[in-house]
Amino acid sequence: MELANKLEGEVAIATPEQTGFRWLVFDAVGTLIRPEPAVSSAYHAVAVRHGSKLSLEEIGHRFKGAFQASEVRDLSSSASAPDAAGRSATAVMVRPTSEALECERWRWIVRTVVDDLEDVEPCYLELFDHFARTESWRCFDDVAGMLPQLAKAGYRLAIASNFDDRLTGLVHGLPELASVERSIVSSLIGFRKPSADFYSALVRELDCNPAEMLMVGDDYANDVLGARRAGLSALLLRRTGTETIDEQEIVSLNDLPAWLGTRSASGMAHQHMSESDKLPSVDRHS
Repeated sequence: MELANKLEGEVAIATPEQTGFRWLVFDAVGTLIRPEPAVSSAYHAVAVRHGSKLSLEEIGHRFKGAFQASEVRDLSSSASAPDAAGRSATAVMVRPTSEALECERWRWIVRTVVDDLEDVEPCYLELFDHFARTESWRCFDDVAGMLPQLAKAGYRLAIASNFDDRLTGLVHGLPELASVERSIVSSLIGFRKPSADFYSALVRELDCNPAEMLMVGDDYANDVLGARRAGLSALLLRRTGTETIDEQEIVSLNDLPAWLGTRSASGMAHQHMSESDKLPSVDRHS
């Protein structure tokens, strides 16, 4: 297989013509970027500044519970609940979203986590602003070196995230993400992953066929199963843990060229989700 030309220090990468993928689409938080300091530390520092007496451990535990509860609230009542094995036979329906609804979602999370303040609004506003600043985020170590090489090989790069318009500023402000052409944000298109409406909007925004896109993300339910339901190929980025979750997974973006090398336009078969696919819980900032 003829691969894209490479300079010293670069890796050989199969071209879009060889893999059939025009667009490589990445999730944001947990895939390309991470909060620094960690969410629990940021919440604790701001909460204490506003008078909270909660410990770091308490806030970390409460944030995890509140975030997961907010994710569950987004699921439509028409979606069937997973069975005892964690399987669901029907497509997941997710409530529509917007900038205003995302603000209310985060206000509810802050109010739930920091419940010992008489007036939580100033705390919420400071935290909302904190996570809008580029200095509050870091790219993973494998991002700066890999994204430019993928772009040089001919791929167009996009981000597809359950976030709000703050992500637009973050993408523009983090130099490691300079190769990203488009950012598709749930609050701006009106739907959250893993909704089929989100992925339909993604296909329209990028003006291509689902078969010409590869979704790469660390969230199995939102990024992998949701994408496959919509007819996209999807690859799990499993940065943590040792147990294999999916047949199509990598543990670093540095593994992506090798994975692309095993695919070709003639040999790549669509990945279809079966009724036995699992839907694990979500634990991320966005």
